[in-house]
Amino acid sequence: MFYTEILESFYKNKIRYLLVGGLALNLHGVPRTTFDMDIIIPSDKINFGKLINAIKELNYVPRLPVDPLKMADPEVLKDWIENKNMKAFSFYHKIDNAKVIDIVLVHPLDFNEAEARKKVFTFRGIEIPVLSIDDLIEMKKFSGRPKDLSDAEMLREAKSISGDGNE
Repeated sequence: MFYTEILESFYKNKIRYLLVGGLALNLHGVPRTTFDMDIIIPSDKINFGKLINAIKELNYVPRLPVDPLKMADPEVLKDWIENKNMKAFSFYHKIDNAKVIDIVLVHPLDFNEAEARKKVFTFRGIEIPVLSIDDLIEMKKFSGRPKDLSDAEMLREAKSISGDGNE
């Protein structure tokens, strides 16, 4: 899986992020096929810089011909979201463009609050910060897409089975 090298790099470089999307569902016990890696990140320039450097070292490039560091500028980010309808910023691997990392830009969560509620999974000695089930449900409901609403329902079921008290 291509995810492993990304997660190892993020861990090694002490990048603040939260895993969301299909991989997060899988870790919370909801089976879902996914072909990309979705994350949210705090909007501080230092973390953005570390993230962009790590992604570049792994041979990922922005899907759009823009400087990804501009995401750290609140005015530019606001323009991209409001005037270009950008919901995520995508990076793809230079050689295998099916490998994609998406930074979700539009969501209802405050990163710092969500980070405090995160669930940490460990894989091969790597800590993986994952959005809590409740926050995932909130993100899925916010998107409103049928697939995401179905995911939210499956997360509720997984939570009731596991007794996960993420509320």
